[in-house]
Amino acid sequence: MDTVSNPISERRDGPRQRVLKGAKISFNNGYGALEGIVRNASDGGVKIALGDTFAVPGAFDLLISGEETKHKARVCWRNTREVGVALD
Repeated sequence: MDTVSNPISERRDGPRQRVLKGAKISFNNGYGALEGIVRNASDGGVKIALGDTFAVPGAFDLLISGEETKHKARVCWRNTREVGVALD
């Protein structure tokens, strides 16, 4: 029996790694902030799980727990509970 391939094409340049790290999203010069959980990461981006993604702006600063570097991030996709972001 033949297997059915996934019709959704993979758009990442590299493989994803599962992670479970805290994430702090900050915007409006640090006056706005949200917290979430990084669920997976690749070389160029991460998927962040949140309670609700409505308030997440299109671009923001991202601090991932355990890392010293703050990343510039921009939203590539979103649904009601998760956002996929590219790291600049």
